[in-house]
Amino acid sequence: MKNMSEIDRKFAYGDKFPGDTDIYKIPDPRFSLYGVQYYEGEGFLRLPLDVAREVSENVEILAHHTSGGRLFFKTDSRYIGIRVRYKYLTKLSNLELSASGFVLIEECNGARRYVKIMPPKHTDDEGYDFIVDVADAPDSPECGKMRSYILYFPICQRVGELYVELERGAKVERVDKYNTLPILYYGSSITQGFCAGRADNTYEAFIEKWSGIDFVNLGFSGNGKGEDRMIEYLKGLPCSVFVCDYNHSGIDLDFFERQHPKLYRAFRETHPSTPILFLTKTCIYTDLENIERVKRAETQEKIIYKTYSDAKASGDENVYFLSGVDMLSELSPTDRMSAANDSDHPNELGFYIVAKKIYEKLAGIPMPL
Repeated sequence: MKNMSEIDRKFAYGDKFPGDTDIYKIPDPRFSLYGVQYYEGEGFLRLPLDVAREVSENVEILAHHTSGGRLFFKTDSRYIGIRVRYKYLTKLSNLELSASGFVLIEECNGARRYVKIMPPKHTDDEGYDFIVDVADAPDSPECGKMRSYILYFPICQRVGELYVELERGAKVERVDKYNTLPILYYGSSITQGFCAGRADNTYEAFIEKWSGIDFVNLGFSGNGKGEDRMIEYLKGLPCSVFVCDYNHSGIDLDFFERQHPKLYRAFRETHPSTPILFLTKTCIYTDLENIERVKRAETQEKIIYKTYSDAKASGDENVYFLSGVDMLSELSPTDRMSAANDSDHPNELGFYIVAKKIYEKLAGIPMPL
């Protein structure tokens, strides 16, 4: 029986590079890396390994998931390849393998064009190679033959080693993309990007496309619990705005009621005037069996709103609030479930709607948008 790549070449998996190549191990000074850092022997992480270990065993594992990582570069190569090496392939029942792969985007004069998802195959348990032919892309007189690219790292996959492969002798130049401090996001699975189908379609990635502002994604699926060590780390990070998506659905409510205002106070110690946007849990439930979870989300929203209102009452004018309970309320129950991957997580339509709401709120905050 034929597979889809034989039926439709758009689904072909590229893994053979025509001709000689130059191979660049990332990080490399000719490439700009954002959102992740490389640690020899460990690979790419979203926060320092020692901090992750001190927070929890689960955060240490999830810190290796590279959601929010981006690589910027220019090249005139007609082909772009990647070689990815990792310890194991993440396979989750409610996530496509594309969420464990890279995404290649071309950028010209501020406009971005999708080029290719570069995912592993189901059998690529320790790594994979992927080649994309970009030679037939339409030329723009303004861009010339040197094209700018963005390579998005996977949402839910470890990346132990990454190599970029270009035609032998092709030019490659660094792209320094941002000139402002990043937006800092902290939360759980929705913040990390579960269950977007592509790494460039998380809500943070949408906001970066629209605003042109860098971001740091510190969403840890099922583990955005606001531990003391995590609070200590967050308060030391420079940022243009802090989007506090801390609303973990499984956490003990008494602990959450203590930790949420504690996180705010600690962050204010080192960021006296940085805007803080408090988000509450994005609710997409429509079935009756989830009534208890809706009630829980509403209780958490009250706790979060109290942190916000107490801050305002104390004279803090740089705090803002956005209700996740109301985020999708304008949709009908049928449409709301069309924006969901499951009863908990947005799909890409849902992430687009959520991103729009957050971006509209950020646009009213005094910061460089």
